Amino acid sequence: MSTIRLLVVLAWTFALLKASFLFASTYLDVADEIYYNFSRLEAEGIITSGLLSTKPMSRKEAIRLLHEAESKSAGSSEFINDLIRSLREQLKIEESSRTAGTMYIKYVNTNSQVHALT
Repeated sequence: MSTIRLLVVLAWTFALLKASFLFASTYLDVADEIYYNFSRLEAEGIITSGLLSTKPMSRKEAIRLLHEAESKSAGSSEFINDLIRSLREQLKIEESSRTAGTMYIKYVNTNSQVHALT
């Protein structure tokens, strides 16, 4: 019985570790094609606020640059739109990934009344 329990614990531990490594990297690989796509968008004047020579780039910065490119690409060529579409697929982001402007939090203590944090 203890051998089976040990095997189950090891299997769960391995599965959790493997799943956490899939999403653990906060930086993009230096040899990734994403850098080339961002450089093309910068050369076309779509991205103006990025410092693309600094590598590695964080995923958060890449998503911010992608949102900037999307907002400035209205009326652009099909090539630019294809680059932005490619970046969206490479970064695997969805519409719900946009950052929230405001967040409201309430702290609740069971021994007192509700207090709002501001």
